[in-house]
Amino acid sequence: PTLDDEDRAGVNDFNDPFGGNDGKNQAKITVNSPLQVYSPGWRNPYDVIITSKNKLYSIDNAGNLGWGGPALFDSLGNCTNQPNEINSATHLDPLHLIPSAGYYRGHPNPTRANTSVTFNSSNPQAAVDPSLADGHCNYLVPGSGDGAMATFPTSTNGFAEYTASNFSGAMTGDLIATCFNENVYRIQLNDSGTVATANTVLFSGFGSDPLDVICLNDSSPFPGTIWVCTYGSNSIAIFEPNDFTTCTGINSSYSLDDDDDGFSNADETDNGTDPCNNGSRPSDFDGDNLSDLNDPDDDNDGIPDVLDKYALDFDNGTITTLPHRLDFDNSAAGGIEGWGFTGMMINGTSNYRDLYDLNNVSIGGAAYKFTIDSIPAGDALGSQNDQEYGFQMGVNVSTVSTPFTVKCRILGAFSTIVGSPVNDQSFGMHIGEGDQDNYLKYVCHANSGNGGLRILLEDSGIVTFDSIYNIPILDSTSLILSLSIDPTSNMVTPYYSYDLGVTTYSLPSLAIPSDWIQNIMACGFLSTSGPNPGNEFPATWDWIDVRVDPVTVLGDWKTVPDSLAPVARHENAFIQVGDKMILLGGRGIKPVDIYDINTQTWTQGAASPVELHHFQAVELNGLIYCVGAFDGFYPAETKVKDVWIYDVVGDKWMQGPTIPTSRQRGSAAAAVYNNKIYVVGGLTHGHYGTWTNFLDEYDPATNTWTTLSPAPRTRDHFRAVVVNDKMYCIGGMASGHGSLGLDSVRAKIDVYNFTTSTWSTLHDSTNFPLPRSGPSAGLIGNEIILFGGESNNQLKAHCE
Repeated sequence: PTLDDEDRAGVNDFNDPFGGNDGKNQAKITVNSPLQVYSPGWRNPYDVIITSKNKLYSIDNAGNLGWGGPALFDSLGNCTNQPNEINSATHLDPLHLIPSAGYYRGHPNPTRANTSVTFNSSNPQAAVDPSLADGHCNYLVPGSGDGAMATFPTSTNGFAEYTASNFSGAMTGDLIATCFNENVYRIQLNDSGTVATANTVLFSGFGSDPLDVICLNDSSPFPGTIWVCTYGSNSIAIFEPNDFTTCTGINSSYSLDDDDDGFSNADETDNGTDPCNNGSRPSDFDGDNLSDLNDPDDDNDGIPDVLDKYALDFDNGTITTLPHRLDFDNSAAGGIEGWGFTGMMINGTSNYRDLYDLNNVSIGGAAYKFTIDSIPAGDALGSQNDQEYGFQMGVNVSTVSTPFTVKCRILGAFSTIVGSPVNDQSFGMHIGEGDQDNYLKYVCHANSGNGGLRILLEDSGIVTFDSIYNIPILDSTSLILSLSIDPTSNMVTPYYSYDLGVTTYSLPSLAIPSDWIQNIMACGFLSTSGPNPGNEFPATWDWIDVRVDPVTVLGDWKTVPDSLAPVARHENAFIQVGDKMILLGGRGIKPVDIYDINTQTWTQGAASPVELHHFQAVELNGLIYCVGAFDGFYPAETKVKDVWIYDVVGDKWMQGPTIPTSRQRGSAAAAVYNNKIYVVGGLTHGHYGTWTNFLDEYDPATNTWTTLSPAPRTRDHFRAVVVNDKMYCIGGMASGHGSLGLDSVRAKIDVYNFTTSTWSTLHDSTNFPLPRSGPSAGLIGNEIILFGGESNNQLKAHCE
């Protein structure tokens, strides 16, 4: 059974028992549920194994500072499901032996512990049968308070047992775990499997985060090998047993390379990797077989690291153009640890590696956040120049002639501090030249314990502007800080908004040096606990984004000459190919009409061999693909089973491949990304209400179809538009003969992320303001333009 979601009509909702909706639509655990909880108290385990000795183990992904604290209790001593950041902390990931059913790991789930925790205020419902409530409310600190066998420093996921007999059985029965610190760990156990006798790094230096692991046994085709997939880099690393390796043990030699991995024994010793293990390698950004620790120029751009503002960017920002955004979504974004930042604010003496501690940050994870667990003292102010954690990237703004904005979202300003913020505790963002003498910082500031916003500008080591504004920030869930930059006047206007960013407020504008924005501009995160130690505190950011501001001047309509008027049609497609606009399809068999943008004239092309209507045409390599179309009469239209292709240059139609039978539909939307065609949504049986949320990928190069994750909701008569690495599905309805479906127009905007292969839905504040079916769509820069369409809001078609 599933809870009856008060936000969705009917007891049985689409996609039950999934769909979440902040718990309102969750599945309910009853005595007859097909799945039951075997071991409670797990926060986010990725993997579980039963070993050859019939022992059950798992590793939990523990909490992070600023990503949620322990459960709060009510006046009766019962744990509640209320949000809480107090006492949140970054903890180590624990390994546990689960000896029997009911074993409590230590992370309470108030919904299962206390059946008075309910969802849906209009019809309160508990998610657990009272007889199954586990009663566990106390939080046990991983490692120190939960009896963990071993712990790991950051997100630890893949988990396997090594059963092969290589190395004379020395590793047989060991556990292997992957960690997001680019390490794979070997856990050795006692004979009974109850105690971890050693926990050491087995492999390292992936250049990306190892996610999952399998170990092949003696009877496999590749006995004793360990296979590791790495998240973000889309690669698999295979480690072969080196039983045959003979090591000299001379680990101080810079000329010997005992394990033949390209790094000298001494280089590996300096980094703490194993000189006698080919799979254990130090990090080496530029791949020159000299570790980043010992390489004075890690990106091989000819600039020493101590002077390189972008020490891990060979191009030094020249190819990083607007828009540019870092979401910290665990994808390999390049730069430092793959986070996307390519350097630190330099002071001319410190290596970038010495300006942050990897063990003091929590990046990505399930929350997609950027957290510094303990912000130290140090500041770029004046001649002090001992700023740490000044993460930055270079963006090329040399060709930007209109205003653009740098913005970031920070979470819970000082919310994890016990008491009030003090001294110069602050965190936010900065822009500038990338050094500690030329920057503008815009930060949340302690402001004598009251909280506020500080703007400080330093030019050539001299502070030319410094002001703290009494803005109430301490009770905000989140805060968006923005710097709007006008390259023609060199003026910067700071803005801020609370939480969802519906209302934006401005602060006084100020001028910045023109040379900051003539070529490569540095921007990133900045924080300090003050000039002296003792006031360390945590802070969390959500994202950082740099893009050209939206057009603020309304456009106007013009009627183009019609020397040869196009054939009237509807439910058709209209698409640009080079300097031509192509009008094709529509009910009935119609010729192609071609509008030349340069000559402003229409010409007529070949008629389609079959009727094609209700489709979104896409262009790929000069050809127009028609996928997901209907033919026939309303309301019993039939699916066009084939892909049809129009060659604009040759003015000819070609019959493409047949769409897989189970995925054929009409009124679907389509888009192109990385030379592949994506088809989403649509109807399978005309206008009789047979909607789909299908998503399919077609690769014309290999003529292959791939079924992808379905969209969050069904829709038809809509448009899909790709912006950067995401596909936005906008408008549409759920068609139905009789009501026509116009009473079910879709306001929500669903987004498919090609990088992570996941769907999301934009917040309700970004809903289509005038939802309608059948709109037209276009892309100008990074702005999606929608116009036309129909809805029940008015009798005439929309002209907005």
